[in-house]
Amino acid sequence: MNKSIGNLTYCLLIVALVIITLSQLLIISVKELEENQTGTQQENLSIGVWFNDTVPREPTKSNVSRINNRTENTPVSEFHFKQITRAELEQILAETSIESIPRNHSFVCVDFTNELIKELLLKRGVQACQANIYFKAPTNHAFLAVNTSDEGIIYVEPQNDNILNWNDLIFHYTYMTRVTSCFGRQIPEPYECVYMDGIKKCNLAHSW
Repeated sequence: MNKSIGNLTYCLLIVALVIITLSQLLIISVKELEENQTGTQQENLSIGVWFNDTVPREPTKSNVSRINNRTENTPVSEFHFKQITRAELEQILAETSIESIPRNHSFVCVDFTNELIKELLLKRGVQACQANIYFKAPTNHAFLAVNTSDEGIIYVEPQNDNILNWNDLIFHYTYMTRVTSCFGRQIPEPYECVYMDGIKKCNLAHSW
């Protein structure tokens, strides 16, 4: 009788330990899922910007102003979209202070991009839209594409007001696979290389 009670107690103890272990594993899994859903932030040290691996994300009232759903405090041009020169773009960037907005997990690259779209497209009617860089790694990055009258399509990093052309992208984003925007898409050639200030950098996305 005592032996049976002892065996039962032992079995109950084993079951309790299994339940505790499974509960701990479930808690860990839920935490990892929540962390993944928030999107990891990664800083590119060469140009000092933040990436977010959930870009592009669904627009909401808090992070985007759409032309067909514009807000009262964001005046929109009469849709006569115009081309400006690079010098004019530089002047507009000098007049804005979007780059001074603090960067954190709740205000990421797509938010900076949308703020600059308001300034260029909605307020001034400039031919500009969001562009996305895609990488081999599961990380994308949002910034701005502008169709200029003197240099064609160039890009703006709204986190620091840097203006970038295609060679700049090759130089700074060596693992990008493509760049897309409303103006089209660009794909780097395998091992496409550029020289800047005596330094050679090549696209390495095809080496993975």
